[in-house]
Amino acid sequence: MTEEAEVVDSPKTPSLREDLMVLVKLRLNIFVLITAFFGFLIATLSGGEGWGLSRLMLLFNTLLGTAAAAFGASVFNQLMEIKEDARMRRTADRPLPAERVLPLPAFLLGWILSGFGVIHLAATVDRGASVLAAITIATYVFVYTPLKRRSSVNTLVGAIPGAIPPLMGWVGGGGA
Repeated sequence: MTEEAEVVDSPKTPSLREDLMVLVKLRLNIFVLITAFFGFLIATLSGGEGWGLSRLMLLFNTLLGTAAAAFGASVFNQLMEIKEDARMRRTADRPLPAERVLPLPAFLLGWILSGFGVIHLAATVDRGASVLAAITIATYVFVYTPLKRRSSVNTLVGAIPGAIPPLMGWVGGGGA
């Protein structure tokens, strides 16, 4: 085997962009945004609202705030599970346990994203959507994540932050 073939076969270190996508759980949170979108859509259709520029901007701001809140919660979740993730083959190569991203910058990123999401929703969408985002973050980070190591009840508790994003979309779309 030549040296060139060995280099090609060696595992590639993820880029910072790829690490950030893993840190915010982009693939998982796309589903969060889809459910928020459908909540918004149902509120819009049931309210007889049209789809003018202001409505599209409201949808954009709802999804932006929801995404930031979900991304921030995901960062905090991974910060709380660094040691556990390092022990599992499936998660050992995540940015934090693999030490490609340090905890302090990740912590700051989690705060910036979570804070931006909650504040953005309050300022541009609806205070109710903002409160729902804060409840989602708190439940996911302070109840669901610690419970994962203690009880299978975590699955039931995890349904709460999973069910709130469509409500955020509904509220953002003008649902009562």
